[in-house]
Amino acid sequence: MGWGKLMETRAMEPPMGLYFEEFAEGDGCESVGRTVTEADIVNFAALSGD
Repeated sequence: MGWGKLMETRAMEPPMGLYFEEFAEGDGCESVGRTVTEADIVNFAALSGD
């Protein structure tokens, strides 16, 4: 779901600065794609206690 569709569905500001409670079920947004690296995996494992 792109921003255009999201803005048609609900009149709201972009999600930056919204609290969790301000999102409704079905809301969504698109972000820039990113490659997950080995460092990401290691950092997540350290964070999650894996």
